Amino acid sequence: MGSKNKLIVMRYSDRYSRQIIADNWDQRKLEESTVLVAGAGSLGCLSALNFTLMGVGRIVIVDYDTVEVSNLNRQLLFSEEDVGKSKSVIAKIKLEKLNPLVKIEAYNTDIRNLNRKILRDVQVIIDGLDSFEVRRWLNSIAVSLNKPLIHAGVYGWWGNIQVILPHQTACLECQPLIPKSRLQQYCSPPGRARVVKEKTVSKPTPIINTTCMVVSGIQCQEALKIILGLRENVLKEYIFYDGSHEKFTYMKVDRNPECIICGEKNILEERDFAVTSSEIVRQVEDRLNILLGLESCKLIYKGKMLNDDSKIQDYTIIENEPVYVISRDLDKPLKLRFKFV
Repeated sequence: MGSKNKLIVMRYSDRYSRQIIADNWDQRKLEESTVLVAGAGSLGCLSALNFTLMGVGRIVIVDYDTVEVSNLNRQLLFSEEDVGKSKSVIAKIKLEKLNPLVKIEAYNTDIRNLNRKILRDVQVIIDGLDSFEVRRWLNSIAVSLNKPLIHAGVYGWWGNIQVILPHQTACLECQPLIPKSRLQQYCSPPGRARVVKEKTVSKPTPIINTTCMVVSGIQCQEALKIILGLRENVLKEYIFYDGSHEKFTYMKVDRNPECIICGEKNILEERDFAVTSSEIVRQVEDRLNILLGLESCKLIYKGKMLNDDSKIQDYTIIENEPVYVISRDLDKPLKLRFKFV
């Protein structure tokens, strides 16, 4: 091994030495993952920074707006010399300096125009957008592509976080928790690029740097659990954060079976599948992988993922009740009706 390669190995080992000794940590899983950060604003900058420092292999940043002076109190990847420049491009430059071992991709475009293949290749999506209209679009795309979406928002001292695991947890359309009067309101005034394109100026909402840090920290933590395979620990409730009193409120949000985005009627494929009650879940999944040509899949029953080592009979599944198959190789979950033999 050459001296240059030895130096790279030493730098790699030292850089991540404190996190790789944490329980349930697997640095290789981070290196093999791709995270898409939608929006390079307050939450997006913090999330991209966190993932870069932790060594996520590939980070895709999408934002077509420009840096404004009013961004500088909280969007910590930018400084005064960046005003008027592309947020995504500047973020890429800054992040590459912080960790050259991470591949950073910047797309100076409206996320709604992003090539769908890029979205298909990511493991998790971070919602750092400032328009609920675009968030609702992103929610629908995440569900249709079966990609986990970590939604968050801030308003002054307050913030909120919700994890959307498609067809397992409620999506943003299931139980809207934001007043209709605010659905189309931007969190911050648009920069020059967005003003030209949208020909609109919205009244800015209050945003405090420390609130953003708390909310983004939770957002990234939830993404980490998904990347590291700790889905059983992923947030199931909707979190309200009150920074003025340092209080967290957890609200249960149920899936809406009639939801126009993730309801059962939007799951197109359905088929019968023969199983035995004593069969191990992993054995059923292996058969499905061979039958459907999947790399791997998971089974979901009544909103809960079945444990690979358990038996089908442990879940008291009634014949013809829906069991769902999810996989990175499927754009939408497959609906099964078990036939017991």
